[in-house]
Amino acid sequence: MAVTTEQPKYSDELLTAVERALSAHDLRLKAGILPENVLDTMTANQCEVQVLHGQLAVSMHGAPVHSQNVIEGLARDRKELFYPRSAELGTVRCRDEMDAKSRIAFIREKGLAEFEKLPQTAPKDTPVTLDPRRMKRGEYLSLSRAQRVDFVKQFGTGAVEQVMSRVK
Repeated sequence: MAVTTEQPKYSDELLTAVERALSAHDLRLKAGILPENVLDTMTANQCEVQVLHGQLAVSMHGAPVHSQNVIEGLARDRKELFYPRSAELGTVRCRDEMDAKSRIAFIREKGLAEFEKLPQTAPKDTPVTLDPRRMKRGEYLSLSRAQRVDFVKQFGTGAVEQVMSRVK
């Protein structure tokens, strides 16, 4: 059995520069997400990442790009990588979406009573197909009022009766 050694994909200097850049933008990686994942995302978006003078330098197709724009774009488009910033605490749906720093900021801003109202995990967003032959009662009841009106306009009240007679 032969032992093989693999070289790291990114240098320690590059990983440190990414960590510093994220910290400067008040971005904290979620549990299980590593700086390597951020670099993989950047390279998948056609960014060439390197370290110049200890700072993160990003270019696209050979042209330099402001690293701030790239990092802010990641924060905006790839929310699954980062815990919410203190300015984004109003959009939090559950406690699992926050780390310790975010929880403290949330309690400081909105109070312990509001924090305790938050569920531990976010409710599952299940897609509902507006097909009266397959739709169940629970799915119909989960629709908003406007969606229910559209359903009745499209399929009629008879379809609502059929859906409501089904279990779950």
